[in-house]
Amino acid sequence: MGTPSTAPTLARRTTTCYAESARPTKRGHGARQQRRRLGHERRFSTAMPVNAEKTESLVGILKLCDQITAEWKGSAWPRGQSDAGWTLKPSAYRNRPWQFESAALWELKRRAPVRYANCPPDGDLGGWLSLMQHYRLPTRLLDWSQSVLVAAFFACNHQEEDGAIWALRPLVLNQFAFSQNGIDPVTGILTFEARLPFFLEIIGNPFSAKEGPPSVVAVLPHERDPRVMTQLSAFTVHGNRAPLESDPNAEEFLRKVVIPKTAKPQILQSLHRAGIREEVLFPDLECLARNSALAADALWPVQIT
Repeated sequence: MGTPSTAPTLARRTTTCYAESARPTKRGHGARQQRRRLGHERRFSTAMPVNAEKTESLVGILKLCDQITAEWKGSAWPRGQSDAGWTLKPSAYRNRPWQFESAALWELKRRAPVRYANCPPDGDLGGWLSLMQHYRLPTRLLDWSQSVLVAAFFACNHQEEDGAIWALRPLVLNQFAFSQNGIDPVTGILTFEARLPFFLEIIGNPFSAKEGPPSVVAVLPHERDPRVMTQLSAFTVHGNRAPLESDPNAEEFLRKVVIPKTAKPQILQSLHRAGIREEVLFPDLECLARNSALAADALWPVQIT
């Protein structure tokens, strides 16, 4: 999975922004209750606020992403969040003890092979974390994408609150992480196979229920699962609980675009016409069955007798 190098490429491709709203839920109070159970934090760190733009159309989203990429003179990863008030904090760090991630991981490794034919090798720590993240187990990974259209879908998929698309400058984020750990910056994006000691500590700690170093690193996963492919996934790996936007250098590698909730229905319609739909981003039988039922209902509505 490559990273885009020009603004038009960013507009066409996005990475893993299946953010918190990966699956539709009931609207209104029920949806808010479900997100509370998942531990979403609707507050921002006060350390270094990131300036936010605002737009109300898909065209506006694409233009702003083009502007951001041109300003950065390089690739950007977008991430869609259906609530603009959510922090950039991985799900394992939201009101959960350190031991949770490790316990969930080992339970998945014990039981997944009979249910899933393409499990990672036992020693592929990053592969298992990626699989956990795509199937909504809390991890220290945060989802990003290489496609702004995918990000826009997740930003608009729930309509109770204003949404947001965050843009990340992955190379610059990694340069800060390298320098903080006494390592000369390298060009390119890491993969989960990187042998850097501090990175191995971040990746390895989920398997030992320990807190990692205070670093955040941008990585690209292998495409083992169809969702990684269709959502053009990328991740940041977080060593501790601090929200990414609280980093003192956040203005160097983060931007934010806010989408009013009133604009979400029209943006979703535009995305649907462009082929960005739930059944495309989640190419499995469960999603297909749900959308098949919706299509049948549209043709043959339920008749109350």
